[in-house]
Order: sequence, then structure tokens, then C-alpha cells
Amino acid sequence: MKKTTIIILIVLLIVVIGFALNPFYWFMQPKEKPNQPELSKQETEFFNNFKNKCKCDVERFYYNFDSKGNETLDFKNYNKTPFKYSLAINQKNIHIDSDSIQKIVQHVKDNILLKNKNLKNITVHINYESYEYLYDNKKDSLMLQKEK
Repeated sequence: MKKTTIIILIVLLIVVIGFALNPFYWFMQPKEKPNQPELSKQETEFFNNFKNKCKCDVERFYYNFDSKGNETLDFKNYNKTPFKYSLAINQKNIHIDSDSIQKIVQHVKDNILLKNKNLKNITVHINYESYEYLYDNKKDSLMLQKEK
């Protein structure tokens, strides 16, 4: 009886020590996502007007990409590297027609992002629907990406 208890304790101790000293466990922990850049003056003004008009919440997210196309957030140079700009509009009883979404995206491109050459696309999420507009900076045009 004592022998089996000692063997079980030794096995448990080995498992605990192996788990605690396992570098793969500690290095594979998810990294904390960095905070998004602060809202610009233009964004704050636009979002406040939009919130007051539509009685909804609006959030903005930047998604940057490195030279290999991997997603990252370069906090200091978020708009100086290729990026996606995403708006989330959250309100249960809101309906925004496609023309209005186009105007929102156009306003963001022209007045908030100032036709930034590193912009790849602007995505608007309204409740459970997403509208992705690809930006061609050479033609200064936005095109709605068709759903697959």
C-alpha cells in the first residue's frame, strides 16, 4: 500500500515538474493583442455624430500586414504600412441601406484616412452583415467585394 502511494506521488511530481519546466507550454501561450491606436479628432467627431444620429455603438479597428502578408499591428506606424480599416456598427434595430454604407466608406476614406496609399480595404460590420470595400489607390476608387 505504501509502495503504490509513493509511486503515485513520484509520478505526479514528475508530471508537475515536467509541465512546469516545459518550454513549449510557456512559449505557446497566446500573446496579448496590443491596444488599437487612439481615435483621431476626425474619427471622434464622425463617430459621435453617427452615434447620436443612429443611436448605436461604433468601433474601429486597424489590421496591419508585414511584408509576408501576416497580420500584425504596428502601433507606431499603423497607417504607414499596408492596413485594413474596419468599422463595427452595433445596434439590433438598425438598417442601413447599401448607398448609405457606400457614403460612410467614402467619407472614411476621404476625410478620416485622407486617401492613405497604404489602405487595402475598408470593412463595415453591421450586426451580422459585413461589407468589404477594396481600395485601389492608383484609381482612388472603392469596389464592393462580392461575397463568395
